[in-house]
This record gives sequence, C-alpha cells and structure tokens, in this order.
Amino acid sequence: MRPTAPAASPTVKPAARPTGLTSLRRLGVQRGDRVLVQLPNWNEFIVIYLAAIRAGAVLVPIMPIYRHDEIGYILERSQARVAFTAGEFRKFDHLQMFRELRAKSPELRELVVVRGEAGANEQSIERLTEPNRRADDFDEPAIGPRPTADDGHVLIFTSGTEARPKGCFHTWNTIGFSVRGLAKAFELDRGCVTFAPSPVSHGTGLAMGVAVPILTGGSIHLQDVWQPKEALARIREHRCTHAATATPFVRMALDAFDPAVDDVSSMRMWICAGAPIPADLATEVAKVFKGCRLLPLYGA
Repeated sequence: MRPTAPAASPTVKPAARPTGLTSLRRLGVQRGDRVLVQLPNWNEFIVIYLAAIRAGAVLVPIMPIYRHDEIGYILERSQARVAFTAGEFRKFDHLQMFRELRAKSPELRELVVVRGEAGANEQSIERLTEPNRRADDFDEPAIGPRPTADDGHVLIFTSGTEARPKGCFHTWNTIGFSVRGLAKAFELDRGCVTFAPSPVSHGTGLAMGVAVPILTGGSIHLQDVWQPKEALARIREHRCTHAATATPFVRMALDAFDPAVDDVSSMRMWICAGAPIPADLATEVAKVFKGCRLLPLYGA
C-alpha cells in the first residue's frame, strides 16, 4: 500500500496502481477475506480500500460512531481477518476498544493502527506502506490474479436503528452499476474535485466520495470533522466542484457563508441524500451559491 499524499493533506489524487500491496499478503489476507476498516475521513482509508480490492479482499467499512456492541457484532458476522483502526479520535480511544474486542474475536488475526501507536502484536500502517518506493516498482505477480467483477468487493452494514445492523454484500458489478450511473448523471470527470465531508464508510460517502472519483480519475478532498466554516474555506482553497451530503449540511453551510470571505464559485452542484430537499432551500442555494445547483439523490 502506498499513500499518494502525506497524512497531513486531506486531498488525494488516487494512484492508478498502488504499490506495496504485498503488505496485505504478508498479513495473511487472501482472496475473499474480509478487511474491516473503522476510520474517519482520512486519506489512509482510500489507500486501504485500493489495496484491499486489488488483493481480492472484501472491504468492511464501519462508521466511526460505532462502539463495542455494534463492532463486536460486525466482527462476528463478517469474520474479518484484519482490522484497521484509528488511535484516538474525537476524545475516544478506538485502539483500546479494538484491543478489547480482539480478545473475543478468534477470526481477527491482525490489528493495524492508523495515526496512533501500535503495541505488541499490532501493526502500524507506516510499516505497511512504502512511501519511498517508486510508482513503477510494482510486483504484479506477487499480488496474484486480479479479482473479477463478480467477486466480493465491499460488505456495508446498515445503521441498525430498528434492529441489528444488516450486512449488504456488493460485488463490483453491483456497486459499480451505481458508480458509473452517478458519474454519468452528474457529468463527473478527471477535472472534478470531490468535497467529501460525509462518512466514506457509509454507502453514499463510499460511492460518491471515493469510488466515483477513482473511476473518473478526479481528485478527492476529505473532511473528517464537519465544521461548516472550515468546509467553506476548503472549498475555496481546493476549488472543489461538487459535494454529496445529507440535506442539513447544506443548511449549515448557507448559515455560515460570508460573501466577503467565502468563495464557492467552483461548486457546480451540491447533491443531497437521506432527507427531502425543501423547495425554498434549493432556491436559496441558487441565490447564495451562484452557479451551484442543489440536486437530490435517492438510493435503494
């Protein structure tokens, strides 16, 4: 695995061919194995996603808000062999939680720490990545055959608001159908810069914030903690062209907008999912964020 931008930079131009994928093989990951990831919107998530799917593994992304009960259940159901977790994030010790869960999860063989201190019998992502390795130094035979479009791709669990979380198993054929459709419908291409404040471990965030720009060759700018004023500053700095969030994000961005400071002229559209869009909100976006359209997105 090889990150295409330093950890301090949340803007990523995904590599066409990530190097160092043999790291997952050294962890014992084989085709079809589950690789669980609970991370905020950090660029390491994208590196892990690319590495896992190229190795033929099935990514199991988990929302950062999940705790012992939900994660223990998902570990049991998914039978994940490897888990990637943060150290401490937003005053919660994710690493300690996974250490406690690992003792109860016999299938979980390896624990990899991202932006934290790995302990005994744990791996650090810095040891698995190879930032000094040349992009053309890629040992394709060591990774093994490429997965097919009908092999497992991701296993996404629902929020479980009414019962236990339910796992939705996707091949690239199933998730790729949506990804290609979204790219075509919203006319996204290599020149686009996706602003991604929605959790990339969620279905919408993974599709619009990760898979679509990887497919089209565009760039991704990640925000790990939603702060509307900071979001507007990043849109201005990185000339983001579109975003996909829940509708309340738009309301908060409008409330924080200061035309004397903020510049969203690069934004062509703000796509909303998860809640209806009030007609007056769409009108307000067109008036305040000139040139930006508020568009609905519905999934099944």
